[in-house]
Amino acid sequence: MRKASLPALIMGEVRADLVTFSGAAFSDYILIGQSNISPTNGVVNWKDYYAAINLANTLMVYDKEVFEKDKTFTKEMMDAVDAEALFIRSLAYYYLVRLWKDVPLVLEASISDTTNLYIGKSPENVVTDQIVADLLKAKDMAYSTQFQGSNYFYGRANKYSIMALLADVYLWKEQYAKCVEYCDVIINSGLYGLEENDSYFNIYYPGNSPVESILELQYNDALDNQENPIYYNLIPPSGTAQCALNSRNTSLILSKEDARNFGGKTATWKYQGKDALGLNFRTSTERDANWNIYRYADIMLMKAEAVIELGNYEVANNLIRETLLRAGMPYEDSFDKETLRKALLDEKGREFLLEGKRWFDLLRAAKRNKFENKQIIISMILSVRILNNRQY
Repeated sequence: MRKASLPALIMGEVRADLVTFSGAAFSDYILIGQSNISPTNGVVNWKDYYAAINLANTLMVYDKEVFEKDKTFTKEMMDAVDAEALFIRSLAYYYLVRLWKDVPLVLEASISDTTNLYIGKSPENVVTDQIVADLLKAKDMAYSTQFQGSNYFYGRANKYSIMALLADVYLWKEQYAKCVEYCDVIINSGLYGLEENDSYFNIYYPGNSPVESILELQYNDALDNQENPIYYNLIPPSGTAQCALNSRNTSLILSKEDARNFGGKTATWKYQGKDALGLNFRTSTERDANWNIYRYADIMLMKAEAVIELGNYEVANNLIRETLLRAGMPYEDSFDKETLRKALLDEKGREFLLEGKRWFDLLRAAKRNKFENKQIIISMILSVRILNNRQY
């Protein structure tokens, strides 16, 4: 999944409205951002996701053989390995269906010459149903708090990160009560919370927030030079980043006083900086910012979105208010559904800026109730084209 991390982050932003990309290394992504999507475009490629899927499938084949031969490899350990593999496979498929919709559903490992390598596409609902079935199985086999206190707790899928993905998939499938059910399990576990305002940057540096982190793709520059690929060209620790905020749009939702503006350094500072005030850059040996897959703020705002659709506006207001207050910003309650939907999208835009989630949030809002709100996407595409015409 590390190999898919940079493409996944960019694909989660490039067609949306808050981040722009530049530079020759990202020219193919820029074309996608302009709605110029061609099968000959080199980054329109799902191989890294399927590589992760095949490794997960292979792991689930061979751990059974290890279990038969190695008496120190217990059933509990095998089940936990299977749970992590099912999570990785499910996460890869969740990206695939959000990017390509109908995709090949490969559930068997490619470990012999007799493997069928020409599997046709399955409909999106078949793939997402498989994801749900796998995650429901995985959550009952996974470790829960066994690694608490170590980096394993934030870097390996456990019961709670599995339920976070399950809640997210239920939200995508418009099964809102189910989404709330699994968000509440995480909220009521007592294991997670929001970092306070004065410790907010712990999420990004050093990472592995003992309060907020649920699951991160981890890197460690001191260990075999494990560097986040974001530093290779996109956001170097020194020099000019090849991405920037679309100031025309971000200024509409993000005020200068918001803590998530990082003293004016903006969202690229999540990966370049060492403090919330925008004062201290990472060094050249600290190119290992973790990438947050899920944190507690995700759970709160997923639940907020679900309860809006269920008509529980008071709960939604309380949840949106919490992340805004943490950022030092006020919030005004609303009990109008459309106003709340917009408030939720705006807050997710602020909270997860440049974390690879904006496009998927907008697409989910647009496709709700059989694309009832498709104008969200249409207006965005048109505005990007108008901007490009002005530039050229």
